Amino acid sequence: MTEAMSPKRFATVLRKGVDVLNGALAAEVTGGSWIGTAPPFFSLSTDTREIKPDQWFLALKGERFDAHDHVDQAVSLGASAVVVAQAAQHSCPQLVVPDTRVALGHLAAAHRAAWSGFSAAVTGSCGKTTTKRLLAAGLRQRGPGVESPKSFNNDIGVPRTLLELTRDHVWLAAEVGMSAPGEIAPLAQMVAPDAAILTMVGQAHAGAFDSLDGVREEKLELLRALGPGGLAVLPEGLPADLPTGVRVIRFGSAGNVVWDAGPWEDQRRIGMIDGQRCRLRLAGRHDVGNAASAYAVLREFGVSATDAIEAMESVAPEAMRLTPRQCGQAVVWNDAYNANPESIRAAMEAFADLVEPASPKVMVLGEVLELGHWSEQAHQELGESIAHSHGVDPFQEIFLVGDAFSSAAERLQADGLPVTHANDALLLQEQFHSLLDHPVVVLMKGSRGTGLERLLPSAGEEPLSGSMG
Repeated sequence: MTEAMSPKRFATVLRKGVDVLNGALAAEVTGGSWIGTAPPFFSLSTDTREIKPDQWFLALKGERFDAHDHVDQAVSLGASAVVVAQAAQHSCPQLVVPDTRVALGHLAAAHRAAWSGFSAAVTGSCGKTTTKRLLAAGLRQRGPGVESPKSFNNDIGVPRTLLELTRDHVWLAAEVGMSAPGEIAPLAQMVAPDAAILTMVGQAHAGAFDSLDGVREEKLELLRALGPGGLAVLPEGLPADLPTGVRVIRFGSAGNVVWDAGPWEDQRRIGMIDGQRCRLRLAGRHDVGNAASAYAVLREFGVSATDAIEAMESVAPEAMRLTPRQCGQAVVWNDAYNANPESIRAAMEAFADLVEPASPKVMVLGEVLELGHWSEQAHQELGESIAHSHGVDPFQEIFLVGDAFSSAAERLQADGLPVTHANDALLLQEQFHSLLDHPVVVLMKGSRGTGLERLLPSAGEEPLSGSMG
């Protein structure tokens, strides 16, 4: 077996301009070798629960699993070939590679290089998934395409998204994320965007960096993957050193695309984007900004202003992303899919005008994970934001979950705020459930690792329509 190619050799292979990914190219880009005759490539799966006949199956290996144990199952389900790190004893053609995870990325990059549609990508500390969904809704106005499923934004999710592309697809809306330095650049090269959005720079995953400048520079790697004439969309005022020839659009209160968020009326967030009125189904004021960044790319792709706005107005909120649920007599605005300090403040701002001032309000916040050395300061600053919010419109109860909130909770309690702190959400369950028997309105927000959703009843919880109290 040959070793995996150098980046320079890999780039040379991709410049060949092949029409489709095939067995010979797959072996070349992965540094692998075939046992048996390579079948035609149609698509690839990494999950035996989702595999379809004639797909190739790639066996990933992680700390707690090894899909090589399921190769026989994949073959029995109709896999036409398997990509493995260790050859197995069966008749199915096998591409044996040094590392299947690396091979997945190389295969995806080669597949993407053979596709000639419009590639758009989104990164940022907040709002990636929402912006990607808004973008995809508008791109559908121009034909079929591929959108990153869920939050498929890492070195497994991005390749899986790219491998869904076919000649029939005219656009790609990819989400690109990171949790450590050096992760975005290879994903950006893989996606090869024609347009790229940076939603914002904040403290998400900041624990892996020395400063927010480091976070910004990592995020900008997506925009630096743009070629001459490519479109970079980013917030006004954000410093960005981009390659010569890249076109730049800024969005903000005084950017190239001006946006402003208005009130929440009749289950819609009213806003203005580039002089166009919008009525989004997304509750956050910041979501109008996300829509503005997507709008810039949609106009670039030839979607009319009217069609872009109408498409984005059709996008419904996803579960646990600032969505209201009826729990007993209470209304719970569940925004606990994930969090960072900036998104918590944005949720608090949105919550302030989602409910009537006279409504009794409860706040449940979970600690922000992966902040590293930023954690203590960040949670103290969140405590100050909580105090400010309470001072403007008091909360009946404030629950803080996680050890990182300990100091902030003590300080808020000393200042007389109705704060209850626990290191685990389940320790608050009885007290929280007692509130659901009353007509309170609850904001729930925190990192997914805090498991705030465990506080909610497992039954009797229904989506809410109508007034929010």
